[in-house]
Amino acid sequence: MFYTVANAAETSSEKTITINNAAASDTILSVTQVKICDDPKAAFAELNEDDFSAALSAMEGTGTPDAPEVTTADATANIILTNAAGSELASTALAANGTAGEIHTFAAGDIQAAAEGILPEGYELTGK
Repeated sequence: MFYTVANAAETSSEKTITINNAAASDTILSVTQVKICDDPKAAFAELNEDDFSAALSAMEGTGTPDAPEVTTADATANIILTNAAGSELASTALAANGTAGEIHTFAAGDIQAAAEGILPEGYELTGK
């Protein structure tokens, strides 16, 4: 693909050609071959580290993609203590936060400790 540079016939001591990537994606533009047909004395300067730094800054980044956003969710274990007749004596809840869609397992020791913490005086846990 060839493009004509506007006003190429004008004479000046220095001309600058800027090539921009107009694509909507974040792909890197690659210039593989440049031909200068109008002026046999024209030449391109070598690119150095500063040139690339400026190009990356213009892309609003250093080329490192942002970490994907993680959606979190809450998990709740409701602990309800009842007497032999089935009447509720006390209740509490254990909560955990994690990544949405993943399973959270509450440790048996945490459930036991929560139940013991709300057990009314005069009652004992039977484990049934």
